[in-house]
Amino acid sequence: MEKLTFEHLIGYLPYGLKVEYSGIINLKELSDWKKKEPKDFYTKKGDEYMDWANSKPNEIYGSRISEIKQIEVYKKYILLSVGKKYGYYKKVGISQIKPILNPLSNLQESELMKKWSKEHSVELRYNKRLLLDVKSANCIDLIGYPLQFIADLYKEHYDIHNLIPLGLAIDINKLESEVN
Repeated sequence: MEKLTFEHLIGYLPYGLKVEYSGIINLKELSDWKKKEPKDFYTKKGDEYMDWANSKPNEIYGSRISEIKQIEVYKKYILLSVGKKYGYYKKVGISQIKPILNPLSNLQESELMKKWSKEHSVELRYNKRLLLDVKSANCIDLIGYPLQFIADLYKEHYDIHNLIPLGLAIDINKLESEVN
């Protein structure tokens, strides 16, 4: 089985890649509880403090979505910082996340494809593989695809590494249908 690697993610990182990870999903509730802590020294010994301490909500774990905030590269591993407004960033390994990507099948009707078709006479065919017919020789690079087109695919978070069928990434369409 193939594993998600940093090489799969690196092209998406400058463009605010969102990932799914496991974390505490009731951070706002925990933050609000912490703000209600009695501040008075004498109160901490009394019933008011015990009532506050006993009212702490349980931490609820589940799937969370966040952009990658920070990357720490070490000799043998890489840590990614993810998280949101309430609470600290959580450090996770690459194996603990799933990037949220657009499948290539969405590309046919996208604004990106309309732009490239109009500006560079590019024709796209998708049948489980991306086939790009470039009619303008001035935008072809060494591998047969325009580099700017590849950069635009990364920018729009298209799954150019085929991670969704391997179960290493999440299809943004399925994620949106679960929310609705």
